[in-house]
Amino acid sequence: MEAGPPSAVEDPLAVPSSLPHIPLQPSPSHCCLLPACPRPPSPSERHPGSPAASGRLGLPSPPCASRGLAGGSLSPRCPRGPRGPPGLLAAPRPAPCGGASASLAASTPLAAEPHTLHLFLTLAFQNTTVVDVGTAAELDGVAFAALHDTTRDIIYQRPWVSPALPAAEWQQLGNLFKIYVHNLILLLEGDATQHGEPYPFVYQNMVGCELYSNGSSTSFCYLGYNGQDLIVFDVDEAFWVRQRGDALATRMEETFNSLTGVSAVLQELLNFTCVEHMRSLLQSGQKELQRQVQPMAVVFARQEPNSSQLLLVCRVTGFYPSAVRVSWLRDGHEVAPQPGPGSSPLLPNADLTYQLRRAVAAAPGTAHGYACRVQHSSLGGRDLLLPWGGHVTWIVIVVLVMVVVAIAGIVWWRRHHR
Repeated sequence: MEAGPPSAVEDPLAVPSSLPHIPLQPSPSHCCLLPACPRPPSPSERHPGSPAASGRLGLPSPPCASRGLAGGSLSPRCPRGPRGPPGLLAAPRPAPCGGASASLAASTPLAAEPHTLHLFLTLAFQNTTVVDVGTAAELDGVAFAALHDTTRDIIYQRPWVSPALPAAEWQQLGNLFKIYVHNLILLLEGDATQHGEPYPFVYQNMVGCELYSNGSSTSFCYLGYNGQDLIVFDVDEAFWVRQRGDALATRMEETFNSLTGVSAVLQELLNFTCVEHMRSLLQSGQKELQRQVQPMAVVFARQEPNSSQLLLVCRVTGFYPSAVRVSWLRDGHEVAPQPGPGSSPLLPNADLTYQLRRAVAAAPGTAHGYACRVQHSSLGGRDLLLPWGGHVTWIVIVVLVMVVVAIAGIVWWRRHHR
């Protein structure tokens, strides 16, 4: 097995370098981003005398708000209890892996990962007339759908997606997405034109839900600007909360909270439709989504440039599902993680498996007693242990030198005894 660093793979969440160009058309009204807009109670009607009732826009972050686009976390911290039935708007390689020195040991089970349904929308505004649009939908990290570049029809990227829901529901969802994307572009472009926002700029919208093994769920909706959190939707209270104190965040908070019909529809979709559709998709795609693929692992070392330290690297690849724990041990004790050179985040492979690397620095002559430990659900409750055999390398070199000398001696002897 090659002991070099993993090859680069395409990040499915990265914005494509070439997105479809959408010419902007004027619209008489931006009053509603979504169809069917019932009006929910306003914050002042829900909580008379509260800061929201007095017109204050700088609302504090809700208890369940979390780091969004910039913080790297997509889910709120406060799971809700099990949900009821959908509401009226519910339309809308199996070989142990590692070298010959790898071994399996008893393992502490990994915590069960929640099921996730994430929708991504990227709007890159190039100028006043052109915006590039990118879309993606992922279930447990597997891309399963997107919107067509021009027609905005839903594209099914896995064979089990279309059968998961009735055709009528897919049609209603498709219409919902078309209206939402179109009107969101017009709203954001109108704000940029009115307030002189400099081009180019990028908005990112992430929506989704997560389902836990105990039946509880969380849901979220974030809007970011140029890679930073802008506003977050409080699903429980059905209103938007700004994440920054600048004029843009204040305007967006005020604008989106004025679209009370949008908030009502979005709350219903997140509270009921998202989780129910996730369950249907999980059932339809269970053969692929519930498969177990064991990790392959290798350890190697490299000398860091301009440093006297040796970098020990554990490369783990080819595993599914994505939940994995990779750590370095020294003399049986876990070494604190050392992010930086040699380590990598979780990355997808082209075959719908994952890879990552973990590295630890050691001074020359002190790299003995190290082992890489891999914990994954496919290993049947055991850990995969790969000890670093730096001392073995010198033995191999000595043996190879002896073999070369012996062969040279035999050749010399034969040439002089002919």
